[in-house]
Amino acid sequence: MATSLTSSRSRGSCSSPSIPLGRSSPIPYREGPLDYQPAIECDCGNKATRWISWSNANPGRRYVKCMRDRFPNRCNLFEFVDDPTPPHLAQLIIDLRDVVLSLKKEKQVVCTERDDLEMARIADYAEMEPLRRALRKKDQMLMEKDELLLHKTTELHVQKKRNVMLFVVLMCFISVVLYRVM
Repeated sequence: MATSLTSSRSRGSCSSPSIPLGRSSPIPYREGPLDYQPAIECDCGNKATRWISWSNANPGRRYVKCMRDRFPNRCNLFEFVDDPTPPHLAQLIIDLRDVVLSLKKEKQVVCTERDDLEMARIADYAEMEPLRRALRKKDQMLMEKDELLLHKTTELHVQKKRNVMLFVVLMCFISVVLYRVM
């Protein structure tokens, strides 16, 4: 059973790849480098790893090499598994590889721009927070002044009614006094 070596990142993710774009496979492998059968052993007794070439000379062509090829006492196993790719398919694979790599680079640029915009948005929000607090404080002050104004208006209205009533009572009193005097 083949195990997938695809990334744990989601497809829509903008996470940076751990391997630079030029050195990584443009397409995730469908099986791990050691998940193939029958096993090919190198001179050092280890199972050779199987890879896919993305070079211009052998695009899409699978090969095996020793896992220890980077160590000083390395094994020199390197062997192609597939026949050479026909020229028209090789050119198609190269073109597709280049498009995939170009899209990955474009995705990195878009993700970087998105991250920059997000950081700017966060900075703007942080910059605006003191202004929001000041605005809330002023709104509170305005509401308090509105309540005070409403209270004073009500008081003035009540006072005006009292004055009118007092005037009416006074006029009645004066009328009665004048009526008696006459």
